[in-house]
Amino acid sequence: MPPNISLQGFPSCIESKLAKYTSRNSPPFPANECPTGLILEGKDGLYITSADSKGTNKWIKYKGDQPVKVVQKVAQLPKVAQKHVTFRQPQKIQIQQKVAPSVISLQGFPSCIESKLAKYTSRNSPPFPANECPVGLILEGKDGLYITSADSKGTNKWIKHKGDQPVKVVKKVQMPKKMIKQLVEQKQVVLPQVKRQPIDLEQEITIGQWKPESGIMKYKEIRPRQVQANPVKNLKPFIGYYVSQKFDGWQVTWNGTTKKLTSHTGSIEFDAPEWWLKFLPTNVNLAGELIIPGKQAAKVSGLRHRSNEDWATALFMVFDILGTVNVPFEKRTKKLEQIVRKSCQGDPKCPLRYVEQNKLNTVEEIFDFYKKVVYDRAGQGIVMTKPQSFYLPGGKRSGERVKLKRREDTEGTVVGYNDDENRLSSLLVRMDNGVVFNLGIGFSFDERARYKELFPIGTLVKFSYRELTDGGKPKQARFVEHRLDLV
Repeated sequence: MPPNISLQGFPSCIESKLAKYTSRNSPPFPANECPTGLILEGKDGLYITSADSKGTNKWIKYKGDQPVKVVQKVAQLPKVAQKHVTFRQPQKIQIQQKVAPSVISLQGFPSCIESKLAKYTSRNSPPFPANECPVGLILEGKDGLYITSADSKGTNKWIKHKGDQPVKVVKKVQMPKKMIKQLVEQKQVVLPQVKRQPIDLEQEITIGQWKPESGIMKYKEIRPRQVQANPVKNLKPFIGYYVSQKFDGWQVTWNGTTKKLTSHTGSIEFDAPEWWLKFLPTNVNLAGELIIPGKQAAKVSGLRHRSNEDWATALFMVFDILGTVNVPFEKRTKKLEQIVRKSCQGDPKCPLRYVEQNKLNTVEEIFDFYKKVVYDRAGQGIVMTKPQSFYLPGGKRSGERVKLKRREDTEGTVVGYNDDENRLSSLLVRMDNGVVFNLGIGFSFDERARYKELFPIGTLVKFSYRELTDGGKPKQARFVEHRLDLV
C-alpha cells in the first residue's frame, strides 16, 4: 500500500472560498501550496497535483486506477474535505552510480555555482550545492572526483565517482575560471567555443545632463514576509545581481552643474554648508541617500537649513550616476567608485561615500546578507540591481532594481483626534520633524472606543511605517503601542 503522507509543512494547502478557486472544476485548493501527488475530489472527478516544467504545481485530472490511502494528518483541512484526501503511489527513483558518456546542460540551473559558505568549503566534496545541479554532473573535490546522484527521496547528493568515462558539459557554465580550466585539462568538462564581448569596465562612460523633472529610476519592492515564507522562490530571480545595503535616509540627487542637492522629486532643496559641498564633484549628477548616522530618516528633513548642527555628521551615500545613456550598472558603479575616491582624496571628513556593491550568487548568500544588514547592522534593508541594467528614469518601477526592506518605527506626540460619533477614526500625531499626520490603522475596538482615556493630548505613541515622503510624512503608518508618560 502507498505510505501515509503528512500535510505538515504545507500550512497554506487549505480550501479557499475565493471565486477563482470555487468557480473551476478542480478542487478549491491552491495547487502550488500543496505537495506534489496530492489527490482531491473536484466537481467532475479526482484531480492530482503535478509539477510543470517550471516546477509549479498544477491540478490535472487523475487517471490512475491503483488504490490510494487516505492521509492521516489532515487537521489543517476542513472536515468536509478530509474524506477526499489521498496520495498516489510514489515512483521509485534509481540511484545512478555510473554515468555513461552524455551531454549535460547547466542551462536552467542558475544556482549550480561555487559557494563560499563554510558548510560547503569545509567538506571534501565540491563546494557546489548538489541539489541545485543536474544529476550526473562530475566535479573535482578535495580527495578526488564526485558526481551528483539522486537518493531515494529525489534529492541530489555528491558521491565519489567510480566511473572511468568523462561527462561533457555544454552551454553556460557558471564556475570560477580557475576550476573550469582545471576540469578542461582533466577532460572532465568539455566547453563549446563561444565568442563573447566582455564589458570593458575601464572604458570611460559618457555622462550627459540630467534635470529633476526627468525623474529617477523607480524600484520594485518585495515584502519581508514573502521572503521569510519562501526564500528560494522570491530570491532566486536575483541570483547574480549586485546587492547593497539600503540606508535609512532620504533619497536625494546631486546636480553637479547647478550645484544643488535636492530630494529625488526636486521639490525640496537642502542648504548644505560650503565645507560639505566642496567634496561633491562638478559636472557629475549623482543619486544616493542623505543620512544622519545614528538617527532616523525623519531627522533628515531638518537639513533643509544650513544652520542645522546635524550637517557635521551627515553623509551622502551614493549608489548611481544620473544622465548616462545605455551604460550598464556594472560599468556605472565602477565609475562611481572612482568618482568618490577622486572627490574625497582620502580626507576622513568627506561626506561623500560609495555604497558598496556585492555580486551574490546563491539564495543563501542574498538572504544571509539581508539578515546581516537588518539584524546585525540595524539597517533598513537591501537593494538588488541587475549588472546589465540601464538607468531608466521615471515611468514604471523597474524589476531590474528591487528593494527588500523592513518596516521602520518611531514615536510621535498626540496633538488631536478625528472621530465619528465618539469613536476614533485617527489620531493627529506630531513627529520630531514637526510633521503632523493622521494615524488611523492598528487600533483595537476598545482603543477606538476609549481613545480620549487611553490617548490624552500629549501622549507618546509608537508607530511603524514603510518610508517617508519628501514632505517627511510616514507611508503606511500603523499604530504599535502607546505610552502614558507625557511629554
